[in-house]
Amino acid sequence: MRSRSPVHPPAGRAERAATTFDTPMLTGTLVGMDTDVIIAGAGPTGLTLAIDLRQRGVRCRVFDKAAAASPGTRGFTLKPSTLEVLAGLGVADRIRAAGTVERRLLFFLTPAEHATARQRRRAGTPLFELELRPTPDRESVGIPQFRTEAILRERLAELGGEVEFGRAVTGFADRGDAVEVTIDDGSTLRSHYLVGTDGGRSTIRTAAGIGFVGRTHTESALITDVRLEGLDPTSGVHMFMGPRGMVVCRPIPHDDHWQVVTGAPPGDEALSAELVQRRCTELTQRDDLRVRAVRWTSIWRYNLRVADAYRKGRVFIAGDAAHVHPPTGGHGMNTGIQDASNLGWRLGRALDGTSGEDVLYGYERERLPVARAILADSAEQFKGMTSLPRLPRFVLRRVLKAGFAKRQLSNQETPRHPAGTART
Repeated sequence: MRSRSPVHPPAGRAERAATTFDTPMLTGTLVGMDTDVIIAGAGPTGLTLAIDLRQRGVRCRVFDKAAAASPGTRGFTLKPSTLEVLAGLGVADRIRAAGTVERRLLFFLTPAEHATARQRRRAGTPLFELELRPTPDRESVGIPQFRTEAILRERLAELGGEVEFGRAVTGFADRGDAVEVTIDDGSTLRSHYLVGTDGGRSTIRTAAGIGFVGRTHTESALITDVRLEGLDPTSGVHMFMGPRGMVVCRPIPHDDHWQVVTGAPPGDEALSAELVQRRCTELTQRDDLRVRAVRWTSIWRYNLRVADAYRKGRVFIAGDAAHVHPPTGGHGMNTGIQDASNLGWRLGRALDGTSGEDVLYGYERERLPVARAILADSAEQFKGMTSLPRLPRFVLRRVLKAGFAKRQLSNQETPRHPAGTART
């Protein structure tokens, strides 16, 4: 059953839920506790949770082992239901201003290595162009993850919070009535709850003994932010697909760089502009694409995994700590932000006494089935994106265009609250 009332106001409406809630001091927060909630990991999931809690009057601290925020694009698309969550945090308008509504996809068919001259000439002409015409309430915003995180940190600071970079949560002990959390400098903090939003290799999940079921593919992706010549940034996302692999080139809004995603080469070759250039040339069979500078690079292994539990005692996990999958479908960051939204109101109600602790069990009950459904969808899309049917060009155009159009519509949403229990 779908939720009858959204967690936050729909995107585009006044962000009336964005002010800090005027709540009294929470029961028990001052009795032997350093804070109410400790969050390990300052990506979009952890930041969303911290802002949500702060708006509810809940004290929280956010730790991240990295010395500073990552400068990479990584996750790129925010979907309509995620924008609703961000409206409730008071940042949806900032997100829209810093991003762009994605409206166009150009698909190129890359010829085989021994293609004819005619096939090579065709390589520079799109097999098809897909115009996206979303209604205002179903628009997805393209925005690099580093910019989303910066906006969320800015909002957290407005609420009196901060990210404690360079400080890692290394362990914890659940004492039944509190969690004792150890920081890498040897200090220990007492908190009502601990939430691990610390990524696919989550220290919190591992220490809690929560299984991470699934598989890891042998393929890896090379994700880069580059200055690229040869493509028009105003024409939209460019996708090149052929027998040797795929390249996706996405212009970064309000920037002179592109996010370029290709299959990573085998071996341990050092990441460099030369490597990115060679992969682009090999996989597009176009000599006019020139990589002029590389700002950021990363290797991403294709994983399909989900935690077998989202909670153990007073410890929770969310985001990539709970589920990882290929980027096909653009679900990753969206699912994590919605995990945080679902958990935030539950923690708030458990801490202020509005609801008993039973309210916390609904988090796993609602969000785990969502992750499993998204994993299945991502796996299906990944399989479809890594192989092309052997069909005549005119037939392939029709098949692929229809498939991409259908997929773009389904990708507008990430399942949110299937049990219909969303709360403000």
